[in-house]
Amino acid sequence: LAIDQANNLFGAELSYDSQKWISSVWKITSDGRFTYLIEPTSRPPRGMSMWADASGNTFVVEQDNHLKRATLLVRRSPNGQVTTFAGSGYGRRDGKGGSASFGSIGGMHIGVDATIYLTDGTSVRRVTSDGVVSTVASDLTKRTPDDAPLLFGKNEGILAGLTIDKDKNVYLADAGNQRLLKIAADGSVKVVYRGESSYYPNGVTVDGSGNLYALEVGFTPPATWLPARVRKITSSGSSSIIAVSGQGTAEQPPSAQPYSRNDPHSPYRYRYLVPWLSIGILAFSVGAWIITRRARS
Repeated sequence: LAIDQANNLFGAELSYDSQKWISSVWKITSDGRFTYLIEPTSRPPRGMSMWADASGNTFVVEQDNHLKRATLLVRRSPNGQVTTFAGSGYGRRDGKGGSASFGSIGGMHIGVDATIYLTDGTSVRRVTSDGVVSTVASDLTKRTPDDAPLLFGKNEGILAGLTIDKDKNVYLADAGNQRLLKIAADGSVKVVYRGESSYYPNGVTVDGSGNLYALEVGFTPPATWLPARVRKITSSGSSSIIAVSGQGTAEQPPSAQPYSRNDPHSPYRYRYLVPWLSIGILAFSVGAWIITRRARS
C-alpha cells in the first residue's frame, strides 16, 4: 500500500489465472471513493504502478530473479514516456543511472523528497531524484543470538517492505528472521521488534509520532496459514494488535484462527502458491508470504 500527501490510498493486486498473471492498480480517496488506475489485465502499461512521486512519475521494478539477466528501475512520466531510471545487468553496484546495478528487489518506498528506497537482497539501496544509486546498509539479515529459531532450521532472512520517517530513519521488515530493523541516519542498525511465534513482519509504515505499524503474515509448517494482522509498536516500545483480517474491529479483533481451504479470503485461493508450499523449505515459504502480501497490498 501507498498513501500520498492528500491521504489517497493506493494499492496493487497480483493473481494468477488461466496461466496468466493478472495485475491491477487501484485508488481509494479519503472520502472512500474506489477507482481503478489500471483495470485488471495481463498486459499492464509499462512503468505504471502505485508508487509515484509528487510530480506524478510512477516507478516499477523490472527483474528476472530466475535468469538474473537485468534488474531495472523504470520510470513512467505523467505523459506516458517510459525510461530506465536506474539499473542495468543483474548485480549490486552503486552509480548513476545505467552505471548502477540491482540484484533482487523486494520492497519500495518513495520519500517526500522523491528519494526512492529499495530492499535489494540483504541490503537497502537509495536512489536520488536524479538517479544516483547508493547503498544505505548491507548484510542486514545477519542473525543475533536473540533471534527466534528459523523455519526448518534454515538461515534465510528475507527483506520485505520498508518505510522512512521524518528524520530519514529507515524501518524495514526482515520476514525470514521475524523482526523489524531500524537504520538510523548515521548508518547504525538495530532490531526494534521481534515477531511472535508463527507471525512474520512483512511490511511496515510509520506515522508522524514515530509509531510503527507492521503487517504480519501468519504461517505454521507444513501448510497452515493464519489471517494477516497489523501490529502497532509505539515510540516507547509497547506493542499491540490493532487489526486482524476477517471480521472484527481494531478495538476487538477476531482471534487468529487458521484458514480453511474453502475460505474465500484464504491464501489457498492463489493457485501459484501450491507448488511453493509443496517444496517445504524456508526460502520458498517466505517467498510465498511475500507474494501473498503483494496480492493484498
